[in-house]
Amino acid sequence: MAAISFKPSEFSEGGEFPRGTMEITNARFDIHEWKKDGQVSEGRFGSSSSMAAILELTSHDTGTVFEERVYSVGNPSRYTVSNDGGVLEGSESLSKNCNFAKLLQSLVDLGFPEDKLDGNVRSLVGLVAHWDQPEEGKSLILPMQVYQFPGDASVNGQQASAPAAPAAKPSEVIELGVGLVKEMLVSNADGATRQALSAQAFKLKDQHEDTQIALMNIIYTDEFQEALAGVGINLDGERFVNA
Repeated sequence: MAAISFKPSEFSEGGEFPRGTMEITNARFDIHEWKKDGQVSEGRFGSSSSMAAILELTSHDTGTVFEERVYSVGNPSRYTVSNDGGVLEGSESLSKNCNFAKLLQSLVDLGFPEDKLDGNVRSLVGLVAHWDQPEEGKSLILPMQVYQFPGDASVNGQQASAPAAPAAKPSEVIELGVGLVKEMLVSNADGATRQALSAQAFKLKDQHEDTQIALMNIIYTDEFQEALAGVGINLDGERFVNA
């Protein structure tokens, strides 16, 4: 076997980092052994292994199946896994600081109904979202925007439903977005964020697909913020608040 070159000009790009529109195509719980540079190393929980949710992500743009992503749960001695790998059993609840809990919280923040989190990690298979790093330089990737929740019927990327209304005009899209923000502030002010509004756009089954996309595009514009300000709603970071 040849010696590894130290010359920067001969370095490879490394594996492709998973980001973009991706679908969860497989999921299971398993014990993950932490390694660094091919050697077993101590993980977050004081041992070389951790119980983890392990996800397979497939890019919708390129068809690439990425190396499995590991979302740590905790010390493996505290948990057992069902025979099919779907259900985690133990006497302790999930710590909100573990990476798997952060993944679940991000889904709920984006509109995933909490009562649909049924305790089986395989129920996440089929979720399509835009994935990226919430913190630059960290290997943890999370959904930033959900396009399809698990179990949603779709045909060629569109929700299977009754015929949708014609595409709305730009002014109507802004009005639609403002109305949705108002509803969010009434029903769940703490969850009224731009990310949650993005998720809501793709659940509007009575709207034309072009309207859904247009709504997604206006959420981050100055025009939309001005329209919100006109009805007494401001943007505090990523959260909508009443002025």
